[in-house]
Amino acid sequence: PLEGLVMATRCGDIDPAVLLHLMRSEQMSVDEVDDLLNRHSGLAGLSGGSSDFRDIEQRAGNHELAIEWLRKGYEASRGPATRFQWGQYYLSGLLEMTPEDVTLIHSTTVGLIAESQRAGGFFQRPKAQLLRLEGELVDWGEAHDKQAALADIREAVLAVCARAESPDTSCTAFLEDVA
Repeated sequence: PLEGLVMATRCGDIDPAVLLHLMRSEQMSVDEVDDLLNRHSGLAGLSGGSSDFRDIEQRAGNHELAIEWLRKGYEASRGPATRFQWGQYYLSGLLEMTPEDVTLIHSTTVGLIAESQRAGGFFQRPKAQLLRLEGELVDWGEAHDKQAALADIREAVLAVCARAESPDTSCTAFLEDVA
């Protein structure tokens, strides 16, 4: 359905004359109009291609708002795998847009891993995301001379792993090469 407000890729309410205009002036078929209104309109059409508020704000240079959208997505997420995925997005945004905020990067990394350990560890998708996140942290450490911060994160993660009932090897190996 197209009715209502503008959505990610759907147009929302429009003047019906727009349909006739597209078909007459742009020589669009019914299927082309349908595709345009359902898949290439809405926020994606208005922004020039993205339906992601974070991406739109980041491209506009509004890093604070972009981070806020990522944080809200993480806080609203449910289920261990989904929360880790959104947490990884949030942390990736912090590393990219606020690389100087070592305290927030540290607390977010350790909190994300602690939450995953309480949920039973890393399996399948979260395990792959953990490896990607580890690579992003190492790159951040090298690019911004944050090796000491990485070592601190590693120590805090090891403390989290030690408290787990049955520590996951992915947890104990996290940032192992940094130590």
